[in-house]
Amino acid sequence: MPNKRNLKDYGFLVLKGMGMGAADVVPGVSGGTIAFIVGIYEELIDSIKSINGTTLKQLFTGKIAASRKFKTTKANKINEKRLQQKGATL
Repeated sequence: MPNKRNLKDYGFLVLKGMGMGAADVVPGVSGGTIAFIVGIYEELIDSIKSINGTTLKQLFTGKIAASRKFKTTKANKINEKRLQQKGATL
């Protein structure tokens, strides 16, 4: 996941998500399979893992920006750790 996404990146992400949703209509194909094929499976799992009581509270009390910032920071730390484990330098 890049540190900064531009509008084009968000557009492609939306299209990939729509593909996941459309796949659920086809018998025998899951959205998870499509997420894996288009390369967003790990990010999807990491995003789901990052949801906890704090983020839900921020989301439902109208502090969506704070919730998003928290998730982005956590996801970036996870990605940095993966890169370091693979021997990449930042």
